[in-house]
Amino acid sequence: MPDLGTPEQWQETVTTVRDGVEAARRAFELVKRYCGAGQKATQEDEEETEKAIAEAEAAALIADANIAKALGYLICRCQFPPTAMLTVGQHHGRGREGPVYECPRCKSNNAGGWSYKRLVP
Repeated sequence: MPDLGTPEQWQETVTTVRDGVEAARRAFELVKRYCGAGQKATQEDEEETEKAIAEAEAAALIADANIAKALGYLICRCQFPPTAMLTVGQHHGRGREGPVYECPRCKSNNAGGWSYKRLVP
């Protein structure tokens, strides 16, 4: 059975998901307020809305990484927020066995230069 993380990891995940939902709600409220008012938004209003949307996007990516970490995925730290590494193949030969994981962003993998059989394109 896979390791599903510690209670502390899950608490951290729940907290970041909650923060992401709150940031998204704030961004949507700003958009709705300016779009539904029938008036043109000021430059300050547009900047505030763009900032809220960027915060919501960042919170969603951090929550995604925390969920992956809590579920036992390897994490690549090629950029922030970190990315879950996906299984792309199996080691074969030279005394190594097990899955090969690869970052979908930077394509770095844990094969370590050893040959492996790629299972996904």
